[in-house]
Amino acid sequence: MKIRKQYVLFINPMLGMAFYGNHKFSRRINEATLGEIYDCTFSELKENLRHLLKRGYTISKRNY
Repeated sequence: MKIRKQYVLFINPMLGMAFYGNHKFSRRINEATLGEIYDCTFSELKENLRHLLKRGYTISKRNY
């Protein structure tokens, strides 16, 4: 049985920034109101980050 990790992607279009992280980051960011929060698998995360980079977003990984 393969266990798939879930990642959280937080996009703030006002600042042009995107943050992604693990379950610790998910607990911290789940009350955010200024952006959009997405749960995704690793392959979905890579694809989303590629699209955001093409649009000029700044991307940062968060571990906490």
